[in-house]
Amino acid sequence: MADRRQFITGIATVSTVAIAGCAGIEEETNPEEETNPEVKVDSDIEYTTSGFGYTSTERDNVLTSMDIEIGTTDSLKLAGETDPIIEVNNTDTGQELYVIPEGEQISDVSSINFGGLYDNAGELRQGANRELTVETEDGSRQTIPHSIEGNEETIRGREPFSTYQIALVDSTTNPTSVASTREQIYGIGHEREFIQQEGTTGEINLSLEFMEPIDSSWYVEFTPFDPDDGFVVETKEINNNGTDRLEWSTNVAESEPGTYKGWAINIYPEQDARLDEKILSVRGATKEDDQIVIEES
Repeated sequence: MADRRQFITGIATVSTVAIAGCAGIEEETNPEEETNPEVKVDSDIEYTTSGFGYTSTERDNVLTSMDIEIGTTDSLKLAGETDPIIEVNNTDTGQELYVIPEGEQISDVSSINFGGLYDNAGELRQGANRELTVETEDGSRQTIPHSIEGNEETIRGREPFSTYQIALVDSTTNPTSVASTREQIYGIGHEREFIQQEGTTGEINLSLEFMEPIDSSWYVEFTPFDPDDGFVVETKEINNNGTDRLEWSTNVAESEPGTYKGWAINIYPEQDARLDEKILSVRGATKEDDQIVIEES
C-alpha cells in the first residue's frame, strides 16, 4: 500500500474498453497507475476564539506563546487513509511543517489544538512531550498519536510575531490544499520583562517592557482575566506608540489588598477585531515579581 506521507490523492483508474471504428481494438489502463482514493473534506477550518497565551517565567523575564487552535464548520475525520494531513505554514519565512495524525480514525473532530506541539519559546517539543489535541463533537478532548515532517523551525520563525496559515492537505510532497484558514499574525516565543508598578493604592502606574517593539497600528488593552477574588480593575486601552515599552495607569480602589496575577495584556490588529483575531495575550505569571501588589488605603 502506498505511504500516505508520499501521496494520498489520486483517482483510481479502471480498465476501459474503447472501440476504434469497426476494428474492435480494446485499450486497458496500466494497473500500476492506480493510486489511493482522493482525500475528501466536507468541512472548512478557521481559527477559534479560545486561543490564549501560555506563559513561563525564566530567571529575569517571561516567555509567552499563543496557543493556536482551529475549529471546523462540520465534522472532520482524521487518521484514516483518505483523511488529510495538517500543514502549518509560516508565510513570512516560507517554512512548512506537516503534522500527520496516526492511530485509529477519529470521525467527529470539531477542533484541533496545536499548543502542545511547541513550548513557550516557540520551539517544537520532542517525543512524548509533544501533543496534538483534538476536541470531538461531544465536547471531549483527547491527545492523538502523530508524526512530524518538514521544517522544525516553522512555528518559531525568525521573529516573535509571524504570519501563519493552517491547511488540510493531501500529501507532504507537492501538497494540494483541500481546506485552509486565513493568514493570521501570532506572537510565538515572545519575551518580556516582569511588570513594573508605581503606587499600591488608588490610581497606580504600570509598565511592561518587551524585547521587540509592538506595531503601532495594533490595538492594545489591559484587562483582568479569570480574576482573583478581590482584584477589581476595568478593561482599558493602552497607548501604543510602536516602541518596546507600554505604560498605563489603572484604578485599584475597588480591589482588596493582596498580590494578584489575574491581569492580562491583549493585542489585536485593530480595536474592532474579533476574539479569533487576537495576536498575543500576555498574562501575569505565578512568580511574585510579575504580580500586581495592592495595599490598604
